Amino acid sequence: MDPHPDTSTGRTRGRFAQRLRDTWTLALVTLVCVAGLAALPFIPDDAGLVPDAWLPAVVGALAALALAAVVLDRVADRHAARAHAREVRAHAASGQHALTALLPLLDDVRTAVTGEGAARDQLLATARVSAVASAAQVPVADGVRATYYTLSTDADGWRVLGDPRTRGRGGDLVGQVSEKDEPEHPVWDALDSRDSDSSVYSDPERGPGLDWSALPFGTVVTVPVRDGSTVFGVLVVDAPRPGSLTETDRLAVVAAARAMSVLLSLTGPAPTPSPRPTASTSAARSTTRATTARATTTRGAAKKPTAETTS
Repeated sequence: MDPHPDTSTGRTRGRFAQRLRDTWTLALVTLVCVAGLAALPFIPDDAGLVPDAWLPAVVGALAALALAAVVLDRVADRHAARAHAREVRAHAASGQHALTALLPLLDDVRTAVTGEGAARDQLLATARVSAVASAAQVPVADGVRATYYTLSTDADGWRVLGDPRTRGRGGDLVGQVSEKDEPEHPVWDALDSRDSDSSVYSDPERGPGLDWSALPFGTVVTVPVRDGSTVFGVLVVDAPRPGSLTETDRLAVVAAARAMSVLLSLTGPAPTPSPRPTASTSAARSTTRATTARATTTRGAAKKPTAETTS
């Protein structure tokens, strides 16, 4: 039986001890007490610093304080070890939960690749919805929402993200993002990057183009759904509480996006590959930020994005 059970009172005591150690209070108390005990024998009797009648009490107090500091340091050790153990268990549970959520999606991929007939056609027709549903179940955080935006182009060749498929938390949802109207939106950088380069951003951390005060969530990960240079869209997973999405969640969302790209590549004619960002693209975006009218002219002359075919 554990002589020091991990109870609520124990955790409170452990946090208190940890705080004292982190602020060097325990080390300072121990040093002062040991130095005082070591110095007492060398204080002349006629110095009058410590009356003889008080000497036993002073020695006892210094020894008690030093002992208390040592005990609290041990309490802090146990608290840190248990906190680490809880964190390890939480990560393990999170990983198990994520893998369990991805299994149905992986089954769909296997069926789509090896199957045939009406069942396969039905599966491919609902590929976006099933993939988003799996992604929404990946994190263990509360209030998670997963949304997939399909990439297309408008009549002028500008990229557009729209036709959202969402599962999880309700509330405000962006219906469409146009590169013509919002050339500096961070989602375009995500689309032009590899899925492995994605990151989890949380309030108040400064992310690319993120204004947390205007967003209905506190943490988010954005992953492009792509097959090589072919971009199908973007998968966005967010949650209200900052820090509630973890690195394990990000990796699982990347896995979901890759599985989703396999399904989407089987739904019809292959999309035209999306070009990688170029210097002219970056220059056009900077010009647009300064003046929208001039940006339209500059980008139109410099480069028009190649149209992607979406499912």
